[in-house]
Amino acid sequence: MVQVVQVRVRPPRGYMDHVPSQPTFDMLTVLVVDDDRELRESLCAFLRQRGCSVTAAAGGVEGLQAVILDTFDVVVTDTQLHGSEWFWRQATTLRPGLRGRFIFCTAEQLSLGVDGPTDSERFILKPIRSDTLWQEVQAIGVRGRTPS
Repeated sequence: MVQVVQVRVRPPRGYMDHVPSQPTFDMLTVLVVDDDRELRESLCAFLRQRGCSVTAAAGGVEGLQAVILDTFDVVVTDTQLHGSEWFWRQATTLRPGLRGRFIFCTAEQLSLGVDGPTDSERFILKPIRSDTLWQEVQAIGVRGRTPS
């Protein structure tokens, strides 16, 4: 008989460059999905500095694999990501608890009434302001943990 044990690995406490002064909501888990490596790495570093446990994905397929393997409280992605609406639809179908937990970064104002994520998700305009992103992450975090 094979016994499977699931272990969550997190960086050691001293790993963070700075200890956040804001509550960390018991270390929110954030998935950052962006094909722009520089932006993805910047977002990940910013969120880790604020006490989040961050997973990075370079595209929608990789992001969906992460959603299958783990649960996340917040997903940050780009509206210009190839297949971003597909990624959102697949992720929220597999894990309905993710609906309302996406933050889409966009260079353009979106028109209201578009079918898809615009009716349930959050959008922030580029260039991304760190205080705006953090407010949106915290607002989702206040809702509590994502159900598995």
